[in-house]
Amino acid sequence: MAVDRFAVYSSLALIFGVGAFTTVLAPERVACEIARGLCPLVDGAMTVFVVGTLLWLPLEAGQISGAWDGAFQPATLQTLLSATTSGTLWLERTAVCLLLVAVRLALPGRPGRQIVFLLSAGSLVSLVLVGHAAMDEGWLGDLHEANDAVHILAASGWIGCLVALVPCLDMLDDPELRRRACAALIRFSAVGHVAVALVLMSGVVNTYLVLGRWPVHFASLYQLLLLGKITLAIGMVTLALVNRYAVVPRLRVRGAAAIADLKRLTIAELGVAAGVLAVVSLFGLLDPM
Repeated sequence: MAVDRFAVYSSLALIFGVGAFTTVLAPERVACEIARGLCPLVDGAMTVFVVGTLLWLPLEAGQISGAWDGAFQPATLQTLLSATTSGTLWLERTAVCLLLVAVRLALPGRPGRQIVFLLSAGSLVSLVLVGHAAMDEGWLGDLHEANDAVHILAASGWIGCLVALVPCLDMLDDPELRRRACAALIRFSAVGHVAVALVLMSGVVNTYLVLGRWPVHFASLYQLLLLGKITLAIGMVTLALVNRYAVVPRLRVRGAAAIADLKRLTIAELGVAAGVLAVVSLFGLLDPM
């Protein structure tokens, strides 16, 4: 189940973030070049998302029944679909998933990218409703779900935009695209500061909504993994700050060498982000206490 969650989270983050970069941040010419270059990767992420979504309910059924054959028991699947919020959300997410594929195939240009961006945002928010935020009721539950929605959208946007940032950095060497690529980088920097701030603030709020304190109970696997996530997130922030405030100012002086440094640090940031998503996929299945 954790592997499937990782597949869904990471593929959606890529689809959403690349969509954000190519529909909101990048000028149209740069957006088209990035979308064209990343087309196989986005198509692959779309495939992973479809397969992961279709497997989600059977794997959940197997987890509930405590045996692999439970994943294929019609009675268990029927109960999940008809009597649980998780089943209803799975049906809705599956419908959105199929709609994403249809839009991707039918509208390959900017209108299609915009619709895919919005649909992927909706799919990300739906994941909140089957997480720990669903434990609370009333106004506290609404607050928890809203905070988690901000957290998952900001984090996914940050991670997915990093994927699009790599080909954008390559365009700094192209005289025809350099000015437009610089404009995209400036916008990404501004939005990135906001996204990082939202991730950190909503993460702190979520920790206190779930635990009511800092995660210092080391006998709890959930709290150990949460500390691991916090450590990795701090690592991502550190890499982002080095990129922005140590490497970017040297672009005019060092040129190609600075661009290479930016790409290496961005790829490293993506590696750390993969670790964050893996940890989240695990502790989302655990009892916080």
